[in-house]
Amino acid sequence: MTTDKDILRRDRAALVEALGQAGAVFRGNACRCPFHEDQHASAGVYVKDGVWRFKCQACGEGGDVFDIQARLNKGTTADELKKLAGPKPHTPPRQSPPTYASLDAVRAYLTAKAGPIESEHPYTSTDGNMVQIVFRCKTTEGKTFRPFHLTDKGYVLGAASKPWPLYGLPAVVKAETIIVCEGEKCSNVLTRYGFTATTSAGGAKNAKNSDWRLLAGKAVILWPDNDAEGRRYVADVESILQELHPAPRISVIDPAALDLAEREDCADFVNQLRVLNKTDAEITAAIDDALKTAKTLSIAGEVRQRIADIVAGRYAAISWPWSLVHSLTHAL
Repeated sequence: MTTDKDILRRDRAALVEALGQAGAVFRGNACRCPFHEDQHASAGVYVKDGVWRFKCQACGEGGDVFDIQARLNKGTTADELKKLAGPKPHTPPRQSPPTYASLDAVRAYLTAKAGPIESEHPYTSTDGNMVQIVFRCKTTEGKTFRPFHLTDKGYVLGAASKPWPLYGLPAVVKAETIIVCEGEKCSNVLTRYGFTATTSAGGAKNAKNSDWRLLAGKAVILWPDNDAEGRRYVADVESILQELHPAPRISVIDPAALDLAEREDCADFVNQLRVLNKTDAEITAAIDDALKTAKTLSIAGEVRQRIADIVAGRYAAISWPWSLVHSLTHAL
């Protein structure tokens, strides 16, 4: 594709005109160099690869039409090319998202724009102060999730600054054993039956964007959904947890061993018990039995932590009197 830039660079008249503005007078393709006191016709124009260029054999000045224009205007070749391109199109300033004074105002907005709200999932700090809240809405295409974060002016559409807090953080801080599952719905189901459960915001692919440090040193049971995405999620979480100090004691449930079908999760596990008309006490006992099936992960994380402690000087070698022991037992 030929551009205006290409056309001008291939136009001898354009180059000669630019040199003429600098003071050059041509005789054929030869001229005196206008960029130094040239007593002879030391310069000229020539064509190479279709582009007309100027060259002075005495002072070394040269270039195409844009280089000469840059010299005349005391600028750069890039400046001249920008002039050819013309001014950039006007980009209107980015508008800040609207702010809502209350959750009721947020609910009214979502109901009108996204559809009926099916559930709400607040994310708080350790002391229970709101950080962000995720709404699950029902649309004609299916479910959609809309996060709002709290600012000093109100609720704003969009997630809070990273890292995000874990779900149900006040209870997580107090508990010694935590169940990590995928999604707020699953976490709520387990919490309903007296267990401390949590999850990370943003779906299965965003575990890295949450702050997991408060799980350091705790017993953590990972309960994945029975699908590839669920297994990837708990693998991501396990990798993050292994880097904490002190490392959590991590175990993983095999959902297939609980007779969960493909894509089923702990909420489906509980729903199956409800269909069988199990009491709350029986469901709690069944969840407890399921947790007991969790397999402890390898101790590689603990080994890595012990090595890191040794390097950091938190462990020291004990000096043993081997030479003395040798001399005392030599007669034996």
